[in-house]
Amino acid sequence: MRLIFWSVIWIAIQAELGASEKDLYILGLYPETGGWSLPLGPLTSTMALDHINSREDLLPGYKLNVEWRNSDCSDKVALESFINSLTSNRTYLGVFGPGCSVAAVSIANISPAYGLITFSYAAASPSLEDEVRYKYFIRGLASDTSIAVGRINFIENYGWRRVAIISQQEELFVYNSYVMEEVLTDLGIDYRTGSFDTKSLNVDVQIKNAINLILETGYRIIIANMYEDAAIRFICQVKLTINPLPYLTWLMIGWYTSDWDRDAYSITNGKCTSQDIRDVINGAVGIVPYQLYNTILQSNETTISGFTPQELYNAYRQIALDNNIDFETEHDSVDAYVYDSLWTYALGINQTIAEGYNPDEFSYTNLEFTQSLYVNTFSQKFMGWTGEVSYFGRERKADTVQV
Repeated sequence: MRLIFWSVIWIAIQAELGASEKDLYILGLYPETGGWSLPLGPLTSTMALDHINSREDLLPGYKLNVEWRNSDCSDKVALESFINSLTSNRTYLGVFGPGCSVAAVSIANISPAYGLITFSYAAASPSLEDEVRYKYFIRGLASDTSIAVGRINFIENYGWRRVAIISQQEELFVYNSYVMEEVLTDLGIDYRTGSFDTKSLNVDVQIKNAINLILETGYRIIIANMYEDAAIRFICQVKLTINPLPYLTWLMIGWYTSDWDRDAYSITNGKCTSQDIRDVINGAVGIVPYQLYNTILQSNETTISGFTPQELYNAYRQIALDNNIDFETEHDSVDAYVYDSLWTYALGINQTIAEGYNPDEFSYTNLEFTQSLYVNTFSQKFMGWTGEVSYFGRERKADTVQV
């Protein structure tokens, strides 16, 4: 009887402690739609939050939450979501995302005016390295500069001496092209460049001009810097324009989803199918500035969450199945970086609170809290789902690029 009595008291105490937890909010921006999407991103963050909030030694007395808004992989939509959220009654400690660089650039540029850090789990544009323009920006993976370096090494390894660089006119890709051009010049490798703007009324003419560059020069090594939907449009036009089609070697962006070309028929207005796209770029090489699952899952080390990478992967897969999401087509290695980045964020908030800064007193003019959180976040080091997590300056150290 006495045991039952004390059990009831203990349950009551635990309920009281749970009820007294205060909610902390981060504004999450992810590409639900757009040139690149990450459908499992919010679900992966939910898994991370469950693990974070279950730790008694982490954020004691608080519960961390992420409220997600669609950025559409667009600067305008991301900015609209950001402003609408900040003019609500909710107070956010910071921004988590956006994933696309074009959206992250606009948010990282304006967030300091609201006293907020922007922590992106995937935006890889080298331009975001500018600490003056993007004052409180942090990212959970390396910049695309490492992709340029990886491509250069690939080109040197095969002894290629002539390449064509075709870029979508977005800051991420234009900057990447610029980095490559400098290195190729130093190495004495001949190159030609072409570009097109998907927002332009003359985009079809621009794409044809870029293709004419390939025809006129006879270059057969094609470096394609573009989002998925733009790549579909460009590759389809290559098929329609160059006949017969010679063998071309394509160096593509490696972070496309596995079924990135599934909407080819609608994007090209019925001119090309998904199979047409794959036939044109058969044998293409993709390079990413992070590890893919086939590398991540080789580790048996226990992560900060208490689980191994394989156990986290299994749970992640189950979440997709429970939500009727086709895991085989929708899963993305970036989701593991979403997970580790959110842990980094939580540890940074925890350290800031431990230093005596009260999140209950946070406001968008409380720069002391923001400055402390900013430094504490990129100072973290731990074993994550994607391996050892540590930062060089404001971005995740690049242990490898993967082909």
